Amino acid sequence: MHPSNAAGQPQGNPILDAYTRWVETTPYTSRILLTSHFCFYVASWLVNLDILTLVPLFTVHSFEVWRPITCVLVPPSLMTFVVVVYIHSGMQMERTLGSAKFTSSLVVLALYTNAFFLAAAIFLKVVTGDPSWLLAKTQGLLPCTLAVVTRMWAKSDNDRRLFFFNVKERYYTFAMTAMFSIIGGVQWGELCGCFMGWCVGNGVIKYSEGRVLGMAEE
Repeated sequence: MHPSNAAGQPQGNPILDAYTRWVETTPYTSRILLTSHFCFYVASWLVNLDILTLVPLFTVHSFEVWRPITCVLVPPSLMTFVVVVYIHSGMQMERTLGSAKFTSSLVVLALYTNAFFLAAAIFLKVVTGDPSWLLAKTQGLLPCTLAVVTRMWAKSDNDRRLFFFNVKERYYTFAMTAMFSIIGGVQWGELCGCFMGWCVGNGVIKYSEGRVLGMAEE
């Protein structure tokens, strides 16, 4: 028999109820990405997923061309932190833009960010002569999420709270990434995401979401 409450009504499963509420309130693309991230996080405890991360040395010299795409799905070690940032920023952007436009922006800016990460690593290796630049690694949702947010706020004069400080939205992702870098070392992938978002948001680089995914431009 199912447990009943005081009114005699059968009680639902709290875990199932919470999941149902999450599905109902989470936009489609965010739901898919967060679910995939969780699944890959669980898988990372069982198998080594480094072959899916973006490492310039293996991408260029070993021609492992899937890495710029698959690296987005592989969660970093700070899984919980990435999910919090994505929920705070990415889902807000999807609700603002709509799932179709948000998805096209995320896909294109992820490819732009990862291509720039590769080019920057190769350039720094050539300039400095230090081959360790080719072993730099990036993965997860955070770089492309920061790119989308930076693009949308590139010309905004609104203030937004970052812990104990108010920061102009156009500087928000750069300030956040700088704080991450102070705590855990320079975040090259995230910096590339912020830079590419700034370039697109300020018209330095242009693209059409309609041409990318076959959608009509607004």
